[in-house]
Amino acid sequence: MARPKSEDKKQALLEAATAAFAQSGIAASTSAIARSAGVAEGTLFRYFATKDELLNELYLAIKLRLVRTMIAGLDPDEKRPKENARNIWNSYIDWGVRNPMEH
Repeated sequence: MARPKSEDKKQALLEAATAAFAQSGIAASTSAIARSAGVAEGTLFRYFATKDELLNELYLAIKLRLVRTMIAGLDPDEKRPKENARNIWNSYIDWGVRNPMEH
């Protein structure tokens, strides 16, 4: 029976991948990502079958956080669309400043 996957290890791999891809681009190695996450390279492949799968999941996770941040700036009671657009834009800029490796 296979051991259950740890959400903490998966998150550590995603965080390490974020830093590695920000520094080295697509050339970032899976061995460097695993080492940075404190796991063996084989462990990375238990969570992500391929480097492309890791990159895709990372992309979706980052975009989901971005969208959640942007819609948090949306005020459903705001009657001026321009003001809502400004709030969303400001949320986007703030997110980019706070998350430079993810932007």
